[in-house]
Amino acid sequence: MRQIPFSRKPRRIKDGIPRFVPENNYARSFSIEWARHASLRFDSDFVKKKILARTGWSTRWLKGKTILECGCGGGNDTKALLDLGAQVAAFDLSTGVEQAKALIGEHPGLLGFFQASIMDIPVKSESFDIVFCHRVLQHTPDPKKAFFEMARIVKPGGTLFMHSYDKSWQNLTHWRYRYRWLTKRMKPETLARLIEKHGPWLYRLVVWMDRWWLGRAIHHCAIPFWNYERGKMRQEFTREQRYQWACMNTFDSLSPAHDHPTHPRTMRRWFEEAGFTRIRLRRRNPVIMIGMKKRKKKKP
Repeated sequence: MRQIPFSRKPRRIKDGIPRFVPENNYARSFSIEWARHASLRFDSDFVKKKILARTGWSTRWLKGKTILECGCGGGNDTKALLDLGAQVAAFDLSTGVEQAKALIGEHPGLLGFFQASIMDIPVKSESFDIVFCHRVLQHTPDPKKAFFEMARIVKPGGTLFMHSYDKSWQNLTHWRYRYRWLTKRMKPETLARLIEKHGPWLYRLVVWMDRWWLGRAIHHCAIPFWNYERGKMRQEFTREQRYQWACMNTFDSLSPAHDHPTHPRTMRRWFEEAGFTRIRLRRRNPVIMIGMKKRKKKKP
């Protein structure tokens, strides 16, 4: 079985997971989030369909590819990528890697988990077929630096998948940016208790408001709580589970130390500067972009 091509030794190994970062870091809110909501999981088939739809990849193309997943959180995407036939190494700055490892258990395609910073990935350059970053880039202190660090690890001819919040008026008018100046300065435990206390009536309010276009507009700009009583979530989960997802993602929106959206033009420029071609914008709000690293020219 292949091993993760680390570029240096970890600070320590705890619970079988190499740790390259100190325990206290800017991702502490995510550690609390995954610990509090460890039981909330998407079905692997649901996640697989979403990944294939967002990437445009096929199961046949993915099979056997080596993937470095940057920011795995609790492991939902990790499990889906493994079930799609890839060989996956995954890491996170938070202790979510512990929940991810517990979720996956033993899997023939799993190369391993480690705890590290996306700003300084302890992996050798040009060592993975695919680098996969889903819902993470915006939560780094310097998205450009994080992008180029991930791009470094892609093999020539390999693929980089990048997801980020969009720097668009639609996203920037969202309620999270009205309140984050305060909530990101709170202790995560305090914010979690406030959401737990006020969540029931806020959820009822936003569900009621979202029945009308004006209510949806007010909710989008001013009422800090997610509503999952619409769309596919109704088919996937019970009402109580949908409420718990709303609590978790409200916390996820308000608690991170960093939230830096990226415009698609900016991201495309990064791809080009990093030596990528076949750059495709798959979606906006959020931004999803994929590129292939140029192959090295053979010496004559």
